[in-house]
Amino acid sequence: MFYPIQSIGYTWDITKKIYTSLQCKPWVYQVGVSICCAAFLLIAVMKLSFVSAALGILLFWISIIDMYDRVVPDVLLLVSFCFLLYLRIPPNLIVSGLLIGGVLLMKIGLEKLFKKELMGWGDVKLIAVFLVFLPLETVPFFLFICGGLFLITAILTRRNQLPFAPFIVCSFLCAVSFA
Repeated sequence: MFYPIQSIGYTWDITKKIYTSLQCKPWVYQVGVSICCAAFLLIAVMKLSFVSAALGILLFWISIIDMYDRVVPDVLLLVSFCFLLYLRIPPNLIVSGLLIGGVLLMKIGLEKLFKKELMGWGDVKLIAVFLVFLPLETVPFFLFICGGLFLITAILTRRNQLPFAPFIVCSFLCAVSFA
């Protein structure tokens, strides 16, 4: 459910703790955050648009919050959707809806199979926002890069529970840059 006032307050509390959270995380997170920062600056320079720079900062903020507290705030998803809508017209809403339905079915089916939560609903909403704006030919690349980055990081850190939003954001940036 969407509660904008609570979500804004929660997001503000999390941003106060960003610096301390990055100090506690392993080196792979710090390298990932540095790569995200460089990618967002590159996008802002390439697009020469205030909206794209603001979107980059917003996606970086979503990644940091998910890394710290494993939550993707709805307010930030809504604002990022509005920024993406300003920057790009959705290519095909019917196909995007089918892809989002496929991601939902995959999440529910895999959770029934493994009998535990594999991916949070915030990650599903973030994927849904990005799938609306990706061209159809870049969707397999987006999903492959997303899973590949997650797998490489899981192997390097030797952990099986990682925040998924940074990988979704990085794969979206890769897919947009190659589209």
